[in-house]
Amino acid sequence: LNCFGCKPIIAGEEAKYIGPSVKESFMLYHGFDEEKASEATRMYRDKYVEKYIRNSVPYDGIYDVFDYLKSKEYVVCIATMKTRKQVDALLNIFKLNDVFDCIECAREEGGYTKFDMLNSIKTLYPCDDLMFVGDTNGDYRAAIKADVRFVYAKYGYGNIEENTDTITSLKELIAYL
Repeated sequence: LNCFGCKPIIAGEEAKYIGPSVKESFMLYHGFDEEKASEATRMYRDKYVEKYIRNSVPYDGIYDVFDYLKSKEYVVCIATMKTRKQVDALLNIFKLNDVFDCIECAREEGGYTKFDMLNSIKTLYPCDDLMFVGDTNGDYRAAIKADVRFVYAKYGYGNIEENTDTITSLKELIAYL
């Protein structure tokens, strides 16, 4: 934001940036036009992978959850607004490269939504019991639109007011399943 003459994000307001695409957030919260938002998004993504991704920390219990899911032969997919470069970097850092059957992520050029990702996963892995665990209103809306059962991960970044199944930790996800 500094590079574009904007004030930094105020502490406590970070959560509103989690969920929508980075480009959408630049346009929505800073009034950027399409071109400026695209350039800012490119700069952000480059800097994130180059410098900040190493600050990421996996949620407590994540490895236990993946062990459980694989032991039960669940198909495990990612649907994220991070780009493939970002996702691959995180998976390498956390040593989770071989956990996922499918990875759906944002396109560098934009235009690929969570709804699109969920529809792609539904096509690749058709089943009656598909479930999306998410933590933002965008996740919730995409799941409803795609007709996928949604479970709210309350330990995440978002705050969902809708009446939906909720877990407060990854241990609860295992119990939920």
